Amino acid sequence: MKVLLSGYLAVCIFFILRLLAGFRQAAGLAVRHGYTRYRGCKVITHPQLPGSFSIFNYIFLAVGNDAPAREKELILEHELAHVVQRHWVDLLGVQLSCALQWWNPFAWLYVRAVKENHEFLADRTVIEKGNPVALYRAALINHSLKVPVFVFASPFTADGSLKRIQMMTKAKSSPFKKGLVLGVVPVIFLCLMAFAKPRYTLVTETHLPGPAGSPAVPFRITDAIGLTTRVSPEPLLLVNGVERHISLAALRQYDNIESVTVRKDRNAILRYGQKGKDGVVEVVLRKKE
Repeated sequence: MKVLLSGYLAVCIFFILRLLAGFRQAAGLAVRHGYTRYRGCKVITHPQLPGSFSIFNYIFLAVGNDAPAREKELILEHELAHVVQRHWVDLLGVQLSCALQWWNPFAWLYVRAVKENHEFLADRTVIEKGNPVALYRAALINHSLKVPVFVFASPFTADGSLKRIQMMTKAKSSPFKKGLVLGVVPVIFLCLMAFAKPRYTLVTETHLPGPAGSPAVPFRITDAIGLTTRVSPEPLLLVNGVERHISLAALRQYDNIESVTVRKDRNAILRYGQKGKDGVVEVVLRKKE
């Protein structure tokens, strides 16, 4: 028992020390590369950083000097949202919890879920400030791939001639980066589809009770904006023995339904002929007092 307890505590201490080492490494990056102040935060910008992230009130931006100013601004707004909303409190809590429950796989899944939720909250904050969605998506893709897939500006001026010549003499990108760029093509296609005029269709399934001892019969009801409601296949509808040319969804207007009987297949055809080939719905209404 003591051996198991000692092993458990040793692993817990390992994860806690690894967490503290990460904080120390971040502090070393701030000292080594320097920082600028922005809205109460310390911003460290360097292209060699492993990625953009934030710890406490420190924001680390893995962007180079040649990155578009608009892209830098959007990434900075994203990380600033993490700091303002104090996401580091949640992360510190779940990381410590995970260090104590390192044997529990759900603890690691919970850490991942918390991080994903933080990213969604930061994205929503940037969009709610009025930044164009397409522009923000382009900045995220460029920043994730570290390849200028989307160009924010294309000025054909003398000021940019030197940089253009440098790009021509620059070594070619690796096949791996080229493969990543090709993988962005479907994303671009989805972005274009997002701006198309949508046509919304709501499909529900209604189960009507069948005859005694038989299971309920499903009917698929399709509601489309700008279209009338229809039922497919269209059954023969009888209300108190009178044929009605309305949809099953229209039965909701009756609040005095006493019973609903569904006949189908051979039983419906024998009773109602070819009119019952798609099924028959017999509705009996109670007499209102």
